[in-house]
Amino acid sequence: MKKYKTLIFDADDTLFDFIASEKMALKMTLEHYGVQFTEETYGLYRQINNEHWNDLELGKTTQAILKYKRFEDLFSILKVDADANAVADQYLENLSHQGILIEGAHELIEALSKFYNIYIMTNGITKVQTGRFQHASIMAFIQGIVISEEAGCNKPNTEIFRLLAKALGFNEPCFTESDDELGALAFNYQHERTQHTNWEQLKQTGWSKLQMPEIPFAH
Repeated sequence: MKKYKTLIFDADDTLFDFIASEKMALKMTLEHYGVQFTEETYGLYRQINNEHWNDLELGKTTQAILKYKRFEDLFSILKVDADANAVADQYLENLSHQGILIEGAHELIEALSKFYNIYIMTNGITKVQTGRFQHASIMAFIQGIVISEEAGCNKPNTEIFRLLAKALGFNEPCFTESDDELGALAFNYQHERTQHTNWEQLKQTGWSKLQMPEIPFAH
């Protein structure tokens, strides 16, 4: 009897060749606005884009802002006058048609699908990811997809894993409990080093000094 029934894959740079897809979509978009695509321009876009995605994962921006702000920044540096929202829409439309797989991904998923349920969980924009997936040959073997924009948060935020658990039909309490509930359960009130505090105090202060034994040589 096999140990696992379900396998969960990330999409980009795991099954899908995002670099190839991104390059093609950006090339098509830049050429539409009369800008020559070069590796230097692509590198600049990647730097700007990564900065915005990092800010998104840290909660410093939103996906709606990210969509256009990266092109606003890029075209400002390139000194190209264009509506950033229109550029963003053009790029996302181009990207949504790029279902390029990593070499061997189709064969891998086809083989695994004979023994496991296959799901994909990915950070990304719903319109783009669903479009790319529809152009990929592996979708005949995929049972379900969870996309961060639909979940309202990105990996590794716990909420997207709750949405995945729901899609998989898992209803045990550990898959529905909030972060606060899980934190309270994990906090060991009985340990000798934490008996002087509690979960509510820890949330308010953000830290707590442990009751550590005296260690003479540590002074």
